Amino acid sequence: MKGAIVMEIDYNARKALLQQHIDHFWNTLLSDPEKQQAFLPYLDRWKALYGVLLKNDRFLALAEPVTDETPLEVTQYYMRYDGVFCFLEGVFRDPENREILCANPLRFPYDPRASRQLPYLSRKHEKLFGLEVKTTTFVTNDRGIKDYSAQLEEVRRITVNQQNSRNPIKKFFFHQQGVTQCPVFRRENFLFYFPAKRALKYMLFIRKFEPVVRGTNWLLENGPAKPFASFGQMKLDDLGATGSSSFGDEEDKDDYDVVFYGNQKKLNAIRSFLVEGTRHGVFKPMNTKIKHRIRVLNREVVLECTGKPVLFCPFFILQPQTLNSLKHALVIPRGELKYFEARVLEDSESMLSPSRAIIGDFENVYPRATRPPDGSMLVLTHGAARGELFEGSWISVRNALIAEIHTVQGESFPALISRGWYDVEVMTP
Repeated sequence: MKGAIVMEIDYNARKALLQQHIDHFWNTLLSDPEKQQAFLPYLDRWKALYGVLLKNDRFLALAEPVTDETPLEVTQYYMRYDGVFCFLEGVFRDPENREILCANPLRFPYDPRASRQLPYLSRKHEKLFGLEVKTTTFVTNDRGIKDYSAQLEEVRRITVNQQNSRNPIKKFFFHQQGVTQCPVFRRENFLFYFPAKRALKYMLFIRKFEPVVRGTNWLLENGPAKPFASFGQMKLDDLGATGSSSFGDEEDKDDYDVVFYGNQKKLNAIRSFLVEGTRHGVFKPMNTKIKHRIRVLNREVVLECTGKPVLFCPFFILQPQTLNSLKHALVIPRGELKYFEARVLEDSESMLSPSRAIIGDFENVYPRATRPPDGSMLVLTHGAARGELFEGSWISVRNALIAEIHTVQGESFPALISRGWYDVEVMTP
């Protein structure tokens, strides 16, 4: 990388900053007598957990306090007060104008000595920031397929089994009207978050992690020179890293969870670049059944650590975030559709999180009396088909909410909300 940046970290200063935030968080929370009753029985055990974290250099380098001013960004990890690490999928608001954070809890402090009232569905656990953690990222069903409902069941079992352990996990709450399948949170539930841009620089300049280093160098230097690239110059500040890189983890060497930042025009150009690169033979999509696949192997970057091409798993963040119409939007459910088929009329925001597209020409709608208007927005409050809904393609959707969306910009429009991981299918790829 030309003109490499040096990332310097004062670990003592970072430790003092994070400890100060922990103290402020609990002093504020426990000023409420009801919160004292709910949390004091567990606080000593959670403080012991924080003590482990504050001894870990990776945690000190990557964690940032969540405050009232923190710009909540999807596709980043947030740590709840009990040490549960959650991946943020969306930020909405309720009728009282309070924030609703939709996030998947994926990593849990794990006490292997805790008595098991319920058997676990997965044996996967790992080390994270000096902690033993149980993960739900690869919980599968009886057919060996990743299963989101099974993942949620594993979350429930972890909560039950760990409740009286040295790492107690508090229960999770869900949206009362089912706008999303994943749990919902308030901002004040989270102690820390792991910014994608900070994680990228850490993996580049401190860890020098090959998939991130070589993947980033290619995006900055080789990608813009391709004849099918129309996004212009790519700068380091246009990129971030999420997934396991959020934690400075070097175990997952197969992929690079890269975050692209930019205005709508640039993000659309980057998405087109990933699709066109497949047609030019530079990229190979992970799912060859879908032509417009943005999760791709880069054939030009074969990693020494694996002997395989680096896998780009892209996420897209619209800048400035105030232009994201769904951020802090109020979603009002009005009914439900069991099934429908529709054509994608406009796809410019399908790669954002939550993914969304304008659809119409509805067919095979059930119940038939509830045919949505053409021009409705389909919103996916899960990441299964992010970036795969392209203009002109036909899709089928099961179990969608009929809703109205009211944005903070003052707009209102009809929408259909898909909650289930496998409820959207691209029929004509």
